Amino acid sequence: MRAADFLFTKPKTRGAVFFEKLGASALSLFITQAFFYALSFGALYLLAGQKVPFRPFALVSLSFTPLQFFFFSLGALVATAARRIKSVVSVSVGLAVGCFLLSMVSNLTGSAALRYVSPMRYFDTNYILLHGAYEPTFLWLSLSLTVLMGALAFVLYVKRDIRAV
Repeated sequence: MRAADFLFTKPKTRGAVFFEKLGASALSLFITQAFFYALSFGALYLLAGQKVPFRPFALVSLSFTPLQFFFFSLGALVATAARRIKSVVSVSVGLAVGCFLLSMVSNLTGSAALRYVSPMRYFDTNYILLHGAYEPTFLWLSLSLTVLMGALAFVLYVKRDIRAV
């Protein structure tokens, strides 16, 4: 049964479908983060010859969570905004490589302005280790952009007409 057929037989609002997909995806991201965190902590505990400070390790490890949600909301926005995506892999790899190259250029040039458009530089490991906290400006920027892209994806998803092919 296709998605459009399902919506005709089991009526649900598009908003409800969107939030169900969002919940399933968020759960998947949290499970991925928990797995990564557990493996990292286990490896650090087993391999480190000395006691490692927990707070800096936790802050660096947990900085991947907002980055994951940033890219998730970016992907949701691209998926809802694009009319036809022939290859999801090429779009996602293109976005990831583009953001990585942008962060490399930002890092090499030391441009403060370029850092604002480089999501992979929002959580600077050196800053976290030196100050024991995230940079508030980039934390709020990351969270704001994530919510904004998620809200735009929701609006586009709700207004989009579903093709019954």
